[in-house]
Amino acid sequence: MAEAKHSVLGNRIGWLSRFAYHNAAIARNVRATTNLSMTQARIVLHVALHPDKSMGTIASCLNLKASTTAVAAGCLEQAGLLERTADTVDKRSAHATLTKKGYEFIPQFADVYGAAMNSIEDFMGAAKFEKAKLLLFPAGTVDLFEERSAGELSSVEEVCAALHISADDASSARIVEGLADIEHVAYGVIEMDKVESELLNLNVKGALLLRGIAALGDECALRSVQKLTLLQPNVISTTLDTLEDRNLLERLADENDHRAVNVRLTAEGAELVHSTNRAFARAFDECFPGFKALQY
Repeated sequence: MAEAKHSVLGNRIGWLSRFAYHNAAIARNVRATTNLSMTQARIVLHVALHPDKSMGTIASCLNLKASTTAVAAGCLEQAGLLERTADTVDKRSAHATLTKKGYEFIPQFADVYGAAMNSIEDFMGAAKFEKAKLLLFPAGTVDLFEERSAGELSSVEEVCAALHISADDASSARIVEGLADIEHVAYGVIEMDKVESELLNLNVKGALLLRGIAALGDECALRSVQKLTLLQPNVISTTLDTLEDRNLLERLADENDHRAVNVRLTAEGAELVHSTNRAFARAFDECFPGFKALQY
């Protein structure tokens, strides 16, 4: 019943769910392997490829708040991976470069991201993975790699040199491609989180849950919502509490299975989703313009 009600909007929600899921999984992998947050890791990679950029430029390129970037950069300085120097003209501005230790740290990311890309492909399957790549490029973001004339990206050789990994390795091109994929996912999820905060006053997880229920139908099983949104049961439970407190949805007992729970939007929740769906779709398509090229 729920599957039949899926729409193009539902497909957008499905893809955003995958991206949010893997962004979180990659962040956990980065933390476990390097003891850095995803934000810190993105800054290290960006500075490695674009040395001596101002902190404001880095924040803009990575779609981060200036305060978030400053705090992360401070942690990287304390770890000895990055240093900031005052601009010679504007003393209020600082430029970032990696230290020798920072550059020595970079090769660890090759294994982290290489493993992440393999897990994403295994999870999605080859066909879905190829579709995901269509969604991600050009992704409407400031590219991880410096743009050159005619919009060409830096070559694999140039990126490998900046990251201190061998360009001769057969896996290098895949790793570099993976870095771009992951950066675009991170950028896109952050952007959609901002959009949904403005549209629904919810973070991206709450928004996925609310829009997912709307996409699945008038009343749907909680397990169907979990399948679509890929949210963990504990996250769904706490988020449902928040949405219920705002009178946006309600939980119902399943008439055929007393152990199961169904959910549906209230009139207020349905109106909120309906009134913001176009803005949501427009923002998603700006982040992932390749979506329109896919045939559903």
